[in-house]
This record gives sequence, structure tokens and C-alpha cells, in this order.
Amino acid sequence: MSPVGVGSGAVVLGTMSDYISQGLKLAGNTGLSTTDAQDALNNFLQSEYRRKYPWQRKTITLTLSAGASSDSTDWDATFLDFYQQERDGSLGRYVIPGSTAPGYQAKFWAWTYREYIARPDRLTAVGPVRRIVGDSVGKLWYVWPVTDQGYTLSFDIYTLPAKSALGDTPLWAQFAPEEILVQVVKVWALDWMQDDRHAFERAVLFGDAKVNQPGMLPTYRRRVLAVEGITHQPALDPRVFPAMNGYTDDRWGDIWS
Repeated sequence: MSPVGVGSGAVVLGTMSDYISQGLKLAGNTGLSTTDAQDALNNFLQSEYRRKYPWQRKTITLTLSAGASSDSTDWDATFLDFYQQERDGSLGRYVIPGSTAPGYQAKFWAWTYREYIARPDRLTAVGPVRRIVGDSVGKLWYVWPVTDQGYTLSFDIYTLPAKSALGDTPLWAQFAPEEILVQVVKVWALDWMQDDRHAFERAVLFGDAKVNQPGMLPTYRRRVLAVEGITHQPALDPRVFPAMNGYTDDRWGDIWS
């Protein structure tokens, strides 16, 4: 169901328009609004991205000068959450400048913004960086304590990609099955049409334990968790996985709206 490859066998990834046209064709109604289908597919993608898949990882580097308590220059607008790197929960290591070769390595951990502002010494304590905060509202990184000298920190984050235009290839398609995107559009179209096939195709996508249907999406999630969840516990937290008998994750709302 993926777009046909060209050249020397290389696979050409599809665009949002490709997935929508294939999904509507399979649903048997190519006259439905492309814009509405795009909104539905983007809603699905945004919901899935918030599950924090390992391929949403991105490395951020902060260059801090002495006396710094925050950094807006290196802020990344796609920041969703920190990607835990170490078993002890730390985000990474850095070499303290001026330490004896090969250099003393220090670790740092993440705080929430609430934890940071609760610290009475957040602007008075001075020393090597021990904590970092990603503030999506203020669009900057906070560090604690205030730096006593210049530091360079590198750490990984989960990114939240922007909604995709019709001509875009979504990040999902670069790492996850494109067939799922086509099926999402197909299910959306059948639901809009009030077609009797909707229940069956929905079970193909989301699964249905009553008929022993594992579902395309839950199967992919379990595959990722089997690899990622074992070594990086915060990734794809199984506590937010919906039941196999349907997409019933009411905490995140309906994926079609």
C-alpha cells in the first residue's frame, strides 16, 4: 500500500495527499473533502506523537556563559519532553571546564517548571549545572544552579512535529508503517459516510479482542515498546496504552476532532 519506489529500488515516501487519496479510494468515495481528511489525519498524528516514540528523538546543545540561569537562544520550538538517557534518570553528562584531564564529568537531571520555581535559591545558588527545565510557555531553558563558569550541555528531547501540509511527508512515514495512515483515512471516510464497513475497518486499525483482531496500530505500538520500553522506561509508558478492543483513550479526546 506504500507509494511505489523508483530508480534503483529506493522507496519513495508518500505525502499527506498520497495517503488521503489512497484512503478515500479504498473507502469508495474520492469526493470527500481533502481538507477534512487532512485535518483528521493530522489529529491522529498529533495524538500519536504525544506518545513519544523513539524516532522523535533530537539532540539539543546549550552553550551557557558564566552567571546564566536560563537560555532562550537555544530553545527548540518542537520540544515535547526530555528523553531519558541514563538508567539513573539523568539526561546526560558534561565535562567541567578546567578539570584535570580527561576531565571530571558531571551529570544533570530534569525538573518540571513547578519544581524549579519552588526553589528559593534558584537565582542565588551558584555552581555546575545539576538541573534543567524546559519551559514551553516561556520558550526557554532554565538551569540550576546559576552557572559559575561557561558550560556546554547536550541532551536529547522528544520533538512534537508541526501539523503536515498536503505536500509534506509526515515524520511518522519515515519510521512507522505508512499503511496505518492510509487506514486512518479510510476509517474516517467510512465513519463520515455512515458506511456499514466502518466497524470492521475500525477493528482492523485499532483492534478488537472480541473477534481476536490485534489491530494495525496496537501491534505497531507493542513492537516499539518491546524494544524501547525495556531500556528506556519513560518512553511509551504502557500505562497510557488503550485497550485492544478499540481506541478508547478518552483522556486525549476523540481523534477525529
